[in-house]
Amino acid sequence: MDVKKDMFMMNEKFNEDDVPKYIKSFMFIKGFAVAKNLKQTIVALSVARHFHDGQYRKDGLPYIVHPLKVCSTLINYGVDDDITLAAALLHDVLEDCGDKLPLKGQELITQYKIDKEVLSIITLLTKESGLDNHELSIYFKAIEGNCKAALIKLSD
Repeated sequence: MDVKKDMFMMNEKFNEDDVPKYIKSFMFIKGFAVAKNLKQTIVALSVARHFHDGQYRKDGLPYIVHPLKVCSTLINYGVDDDITLAAALLHDVLEDCGDKLPLKGQELITQYKIDKEVLSIITLLTKESGLDNHELSIYFKAIEGNCKAALIKLSD
């Protein structure tokens, strides 16, 4: 499947009323990623926008504002690792867009050519609801063991 063709098709379906609420962050990350040739980040930017389209935070802002803020925070702290930034953009897709990803994110690899390490990080960051204290400690301990996941979680 042609990734570029899919990305352009995705761009045609966005709620245009929401775009002014996040376009500066979106373009900042896109410009940074293009300048640094961060291919995974460029793809993840479009994929995150696609999957979070139509989702809103409790404050009424489009949900995409959140992963854009996490990624921008990492960039502002000097992080320029392609895998880390791509995972930051996608860190909530498994948790919040699971209904759109029936193969538990494998579609990100097969359809959008997202790197396996990105999927591994976002899988690690995906928290099931209703965890007790012991389960939460296991969840956080696993994140602690992965530097890239830990950076994203701290920025989250």
